[in-house]
Amino acid sequence: MGKMCKNGRGVVQSDAEAVRWYKKAADQGDAQGQCNIGLMSEGGRGVAQSDVEAARWYKKSAANGNMHGQFRLGILFTEGRGVERNNVEAARW
Repeated sequence: MGKMCKNGRGVVQSDAEAVRWYKKAADQGDAQGQCNIGLMSEGGRGVAQSDVEAARWYKKSAANGNMHGQFRLGILFTEGRGVERNNVEAARW
């Protein structure tokens, strides 16, 4: 449902509504939902832009085995956005 809201497929497009649905999934431990909130936080879509929040959600997603969350977390460590720049952590993720 979150993806449908984000893309306006079958429903009115709403980033805020997409985040609401992603959060429901994320709060239940869904790694993709956690990653999606990270993406929305990183881009400032439906929530205030925050690399710190993005990193927090990517860490949860990555710890749950989501490859995209791991990749995005590695990028943030490489660039030092939302986390301290750390190439060792970047490579680990």
